[in-house]
Amino acid sequence: MADHIRIEFNTDRFNRAIAKYAFATQKNFEQAFTNTVLAAEGRIKEFTPVRTGRLRSSIHTQFNNRLPDYMEATISTPVEYAPFVEKGTSRMQGHHMFERGFRNTLWHLEQQFRFGG
Repeated sequence: MADHIRIEFNTDRFNRAIAKYAFATQKNFEQAFTNTVLAAEGRIKEFTPVRTGRLRSSIHTQFNNRLPDYMEATISTPVEYAPFVEKGTSRMQGHHMFERGFRNTLWHLEQQFRFGG
């Protein structure tokens, strides 16, 4: 059985990405983190090819920890063929929807702090 596919966001990675925005308050930070994770889920779904809709509709976000100084979220899908769609096989190219969705979300993150959400 193939591994399920998932991407994790946590505030360690997030802090490095927003370090240049020193004016960010805790409230701004929490809202931006939540918005960024949900934007990533949306982007991943946009990049997911659809035949039956099962894979796209199975992609979901779970917020694991919401502590004042540490937050964590996971975007994943339990669909068994997701890794093959993501990475490809010897017979088809990968769609890299998780990778592309994550990269495209970096733009959203910057906008959250540049324009305040």
